[in-house]
Parts: sequence; C-alpha cells; structure tokens
Amino acid sequence: QYFLLTDSALSTMVVTSNDGATANATASTSVGSLLSKKIENFKQRKAIILTIHVTHHAGTFFCNKFIKFNKELRVPDFACMSREARGPAQSNWTALRQNYDVYSWEYRTHPTPLLETCDWESDEVVSIFISRDPLDRMLAGDGNDKIYNITSERTPAQWWAWANDKVLTKNYAYEILSGDRSGSAPGSMERAKKLLDRIDFVIDQDCLNENLVELAKLLGLNNTEEQLAGRHKGGTIHHQAARERIGNDTLWEYLLERNMAGIELHAYAKERSFIVCNASVATKKEKLSIDASIFGIPASSLLFGMACVVLFIVIVFMLVWKNRQCFKKKEKVVSSGQGTQGMKSSHDVNDEEVKSLL
Repeated sequence: QYFLLTDSALSTMVVTSNDGATANATASTSVGSLLSKKIENFKQRKAIILTIHVTHHAGTFFCNKFIKFNKELRVPDFACMSREARGPAQSNWTALRQNYDVYSWEYRTHPTPLLETCDWESDEVVSIFISRDPLDRMLAGDGNDKIYNITSERTPAQWWAWANDKVLTKNYAYEILSGDRSGSAPGSMERAKKLLDRIDFVIDQDCLNENLVELAKLLGLNNTEEQLAGRHKGGTIHHQAARERIGNDTLWEYLLERNMAGIELHAYAKERSFIVCNASVATKKEKLSIDASIFGIPASSLLFGMACVVLFIVIVFMLVWKNRQCFKKKEKVVSSGQGTQGMKSSHDVNDEEVKSLL
C-alpha cells in the first residue's frame, strides 16, 4: 500500500509491505507532490534514475542485479556508468535522459563542483544513494590487500599503516558528500545532511534487498525478492563483524575516533532509509553504551525479568503475612470463647465474624 502525505515543505512516501515492514522516503520540496511527480515521470521515461555510487557501497550490485534485470531500461554497459557525464558539471538531466533511463556516478573522492550544486529538485531526475557502515566499507577492498596484505595475515605494523591511510580509512563517503576529509570543517556536517535530505531515496545497505524489492514496486520495475537473493556469484558472502575482523580494541577505538563524522552521517542516513533496518548503527556512542548480555540476553531484558521476580516474591510474602495475621486473630477469638461461658465454641466462629473483628 502506498500513501502520499504532503504539506507545504515536505513530501513523504510511506510504504507498507505485505509483511508489515514500513518504508519511508522523504524529499524537501516547495511543492508537496514533487516526489510522486518524479516517480510518474520515470514510469513514462520522462525522468532518469541517477545513483550516487560511493565505491563499495553496492553500486555495482544495484546496477547489474537490480537495474539490468529490467531489460527495457537503457543503461550504460559498465556498472551503469560511462565517460559522457561523470558528475555535477554534466548534470543536464534533459540531455542525459535522451540516451539513458538509469545512470550512475561513482566516486572515490568528492567531485568538483560538489554534489550539492546539482538540481536534485528537478522532476526529471529520481536520485538514489546507498549508505554503508564506514568501518565495514573500509574493509571491503580498494586495493587494501595489495598495499597492506590480506586481513588474516596483516602484522600489527600493517594494520596501523592501513588505519592511517589518508583516504581509505578516514571519512570516505562523508568526504565525497561534503568535500571535507577532516570531518571538522565548519558547516560540512550540515551540508552533507542537507544533501541527503534532497536525495529522493536513501537506502541502508544493511537491508539492501528489502529496500530494492519495495523500490521496484514503487518504480514499476520487475524485480522480486527471489531474483535479488544472493548478492554475489555463488551466494551471499558473510563476513565477521568489522570489530572481530580487526581484532584489536585499541585500533578499533582509533578508527572510531578517526571516522566519527562518517559514522554520524551514516546514522543519519539509516534514519532516512527508504526501509529502516533493524540493525544498529556502529556509532561510538552506541558502542560505549551497548547493552551487556548474559547468555546472549540483553541486560535490559534481564533487569526487567529480575524486577518481575522480585515483585512476585513481594506479593507472595504479603499474602502469606496477611493470611498469618488473619489466622492469629481467629485463634485469639477461639481462645477467648473457650474461657468464657456463653461464648461460641471454636467451630461456631465463622469467617464473617473474624472479618468483622479485622
């Protein structure tokens, strides 16, 4: 089911899938129906899909497995890219869509001029950005193995040399979106977040297939969950978590500090994802406050369970204590009756009389 909620400043598309998962896509706009206009234009091939492809952010999968499955779409042969138009300087959507229905810009560093200079509000373009956990991304390749050895065989010196690489391990995607590698330039974070706000569909790679299935429905494409299953040849590749692969707490802390801007921006992107994943964002704040667990049970759940047990014990104790008090008073009445002529015997004392005494 699709619902378009509009106001004077924001267009929000809310999607509820068959399994109840909720998706949302937002676009800042002066006209509330802009997003629906873009989608309708694409269906009529009056708009082009433009993906901002940060290297190792699933851009090749998006093109080869998602887009090219739809044979009717006109796309460049290699990863939906060509040399004709590689960035904002060539962002003439009208000219670009004369030859293509889908196009991708891949970046390893920020373009000049910056991506924010594009007319993302044009109804001739449907923009897409796939966001990935910065620490997962930096373990994905880029020639890392050739320069610093494969991860399973790196020496401590090689790990630290890799961690201090000027490009690969410092705010990689953040720099592409903002133009700031340091992550501390005044206004760069706000600029990067504002750019994401202008993108029509931000997708969290942690639940990439779920996003793409719903996106296909919205855009009138033919993709299915079964068709998208298995991201790589031979099936999906499952890696250990980034921290386990790095295997050094000091190094991990150093990388978190070095990439705090990128981690914050990814957390923001996750919140804006078309479908919001259940997976948590590996921010330092979350790492420092992460729930402890015992036998795999989060501490918060254990505390709640313990509180319920304590409450149960207190209630049982109070009931037992009240019952004993009642019994003592009943016993006192019986004793008093046996020593006084004319008083009822113990078997004549009923509960109603005891209650009246209580």
